[in-house]
Amino acid sequence: MDEVQLCGDTTSAANMVSLIPRKHSLAVSGTPAKSDIKDLMGSLRFLRVPVLPFDHRLWHRLQQTPLRPAFDGLFQQIAVRTTKKEVAGEFDIPRQTRVIVPIELSEIEMHYYNDTLERQRTILGLPADTSAPRPDGWYLDKTLFRSSLQNLRQICTHIQVGHMGGGHAGRQRRGGDRLRLGLGNELLGLGEVLKRMKEDNDAEIMIGSRAQVGAFIV
Repeated sequence: MDEVQLCGDTTSAANMVSLIPRKHSLAVSGTPAKSDIKDLMGSLRFLRVPVLPFDHRLWHRLQQTPLRPAFDGLFQQIAVRTTKKEVAGEFDIPRQTRVIVPIELSEIEMHYYNDTLERQRTILGLPADTSAPRPDGWYLDKTLFRSSLQNLRQICTHIQVGHMGGGHAGRQRRGGDRLRLGLGNELLGLGEVLKRMKEDNDAEIMIGSRAQVGAFIV
């Protein structure tokens, strides 16, 4: 059974595979315990280890310091741990190379990319001046950062791909920034995209003007 850690002690999958008739059992895993050491109980159940009654109280006692040698001894008898260093000589993997292929963005794409970059910097709370120090109390939200980076990378493929990418999720979380460009799901040419960008910009100007007028009235 591969990825045996996915079948915990009480899951239906663990009970099912334990009932499969067989002469020998072999469990393979790169991460023997999925979230807690008690997950090893599922592996022992699958392997049908006869020396351990599946009593959770006994299992708890085995984890205590006085019985730690017994715990280690049990797994040394039934398990083999193989590290990369031990099997390095068995691999014949060709040397990997990375080729960087530069791309050139059109003026339309570059404008949208730079505009998105500034918006993402605002979402992340970064100053517009890259040489300026970080604001006091600022911290990097890793989820937002990955979303912003993915969004910018997707723009390098096509504006619509970046438009429909992870940046929107970030804007939804922070709020206050509406969804840009109603481009739809049909792939458009850059001319049509430019037209939508102009319409989007006009709409933003109108919204800003209305907000200014509303502020004066109040």
